[in-house]
Amino acid sequence: MQAAEPSRVESILQEIARLPDVALHAVPLQQRAVQARVAATGLSAHEISEVSSAFLAERRAPASRILTDGTGEPYGMKNVDFVFLPMAGSIAATFVSEEQAWVLLSLGLVETLKLACVSGQLCSAIDKLEHDAVVRAEVGDAALSSMVKTLRTMVQTLNAAAVLQFVDAGPIPSVVAGLDEQTQRRAGVTLEAVLMFVLLHELGHVDYRRSRPSPQALPSPITASSSRSATSLVWEFAVPEALNARQEEELHADRHAMLSVPPRFRLPLAHAATFFLHLHGYVESISPKRSTTHPLSVNRLAALQELAASSEPDDAVGRRAIHEALSSGVGFWEQREEQALPQRLESLRQFVRNAAAVDWRPAREALLLLAARDQGSHG
Repeated sequence: MQAAEPSRVESILQEIARLPDVALHAVPLQQRAVQARVAATGLSAHEISEVSSAFLAERRAPASRILTDGTGEPYGMKNVDFVFLPMAGSIAATFVSEEQAWVLLSLGLVETLKLACVSGQLCSAIDKLEHDAVVRAEVGDAALSSMVKTLRTMVQTLNAAAVLQFVDAGPIPSVVAGLDEQTQRRAGVTLEAVLMFVLLHELGHVDYRRSRPSPQALPSPITASSSRSATSLVWEFAVPEALNARQEEELHADRHAMLSVPPRFRLPLAHAATFFLHLHGYVESISPKRSTTHPLSVNRLAALQELAASSEPDDAVGRRAIHEALSSGVGFWEQREEQALPQRLESLRQFVRNAAAVDWRPAREALLLLAARDQGSHG
């Protein structure tokens, strides 16, 4: 995979414009919206090509030690152009023609995933605070309770903002910019792992299409599939689900991502995938219709968990995170409410707006306290 040359950037944008119903995500993003948002960036095809090259180079640097053991080039699949769209809106998509393939990723999706990764770091901080007797003795019960309560509100705010960003380019809370350096750095490390899963998954679509006798005859991964016929009924999933051929392709792409990394990294990669799939699962649970192009996210997580079952060395934190994401995912469907999607989204928007008045100082003090303790233990 290489960054698309300017002429190829123009080609894929024109191809998108010709599609009647673009469903780049769980929530359809009409092709005119894609065109408008790309145009709003003010960037030329040449500039998008340069941005794509820089973004891909940044992803290859940390991936080189994992995907190729220091040799070769990560994401090296041939005849695949990468296009990074610096636009609002969450897009991760693959388009495969007879001789060429394109992988598209948007800035909006990266920002969404960063919110989810920061939220994950805050959840870890809460767990540490609640189980650290030294911290409790140092700050007292009242102060600790205030810290934990404010951190929980911060997590809820980031999760709500992530959903809004995921669905329709919602606001990014200003609280993110005020977080301490350690939290930002750890979230960045997690984000790299999540992006690795996303890129390998998209290349899995290319692998799937190229491994079929007539890949060009299949519906494009970035178009909505009209097929509703089930080719199998999979009861081993967390939520029973009938799958069509298009949905089975998603499982193939997930498997491709997992098998692209050494066995020792499969559990961490599955853990990273939870940040994307857990968020996607919530969006699915509040959407009026089930997707005909993707299996339920909770079922994709169950499949990833199985693929990572023999990963060595063992990682108790990763396994617990996947287990908790699975439990939450099942809960999304068991407790699903029949509230219209616009109403649910407006409730989230109101929650994020109200959070602007929250005093975040107890949460920030807690994070700085934990950072100081970590630095002391490594000093």
